[in-house]
Amino acid sequence: SHEGFIYVRNEYPLAVVRLVEAIKQAETYGLLGDDILGSGFNFTIKISTGAGAFVCGESTALMRSLEGKVGRPRAKYIHTVEKGYRQSPSTLNNVETWA
Repeated sequence: SHEGFIYVRNEYPLAVVRLVEAIKQAETYGLLGDDILGSGFNFTIKISTGAGAFVCGESTALMRSLEGKVGRPRAKYIHTVEKGYRQSPSTLNNVETWA
């Protein structure tokens, strides 16, 4: 993939401000964007905010919210690694995974 998304609930505006700044810094240092560190690899990160519904902690509801739909869970027999965000293979990680 060449793009990543960070979903932040609306009740955390300071987190959004800090994430935007961190992404800008990473782009400045060549760690994000086009031709990362001269590797020919491109990767961008976009921040998406949501209404803060608790259900969006569920993976399929979160993907629906990122797509601009109501954040409702979908049938579990459809795995996000096969058809997730925009019907493409997708993986989700909680912020605690990266901390």
